[in-house]
Amino acid sequence: MSPPAVCGASVNALSRQFAVRAGLEVHERERSLIIRLGGGKQTVVPRRVTTFSIKLPNFPMYTTGSFVTEISESNDAMLGMPWLNEVNPIIDWMARRDSGVYLLVEFRDVFRSELPSVPPARQGAMDASIDVSDANPDYLKQFPLSKDQREAIVQWTREMLKAKLIRPSSSPYCAPTLCFRKPSGE
Repeated sequence: MSPPAVCGASVNALSRQFAVRAGLEVHERERSLIIRLGGGKQTVVPRRVTTFSIKLPNFPMYTTGSFVTEISESNDAMLGMPWLNEVNPIIDWMARRDSGVYLLVEFRDVFRSELPSVPPARQGAMDASIDVSDANPDYLKQFPLSKDQREAIVQWTREMLKAKLIRPSSSPYCAPTLCFRKPSGE
């Protein structure tokens, strides 16, 4: 079998030639099928269906109902949105390959689901400091903030202090705080 084409089509499909070579049982259905292809194109094809299983490197075995139709001459199979929705691969489109996320799945016991509230204890004299005793601190005036922005900054600071992820600074240096809306509008 040639490597399958992975695209945004609304269905999975096999080429008729591959279905015959693989000895798959193909069933004819009464009504024709309108298929949405990648790039917003549509095509009408006879409704021929079969079931097949495929095992791709770094992905679990996938069994699916599939339409049998003409697809790219260089591919025996086309995996569309049903496969993408179930397997949910992370694909590096520039390199044209799936990313190494399967390593995260395979070794999930190594990775913590939540970070600890405090950094791990350091051994020895690993605290870092920068001597700025003879430097003049830079100072920039805080940009004007709305009441909501000030409240959001204060709330975030309290949460981070309570979680011990930050500590009060004793540095004479400072920088203004910027606030941006999230895509959700918050």
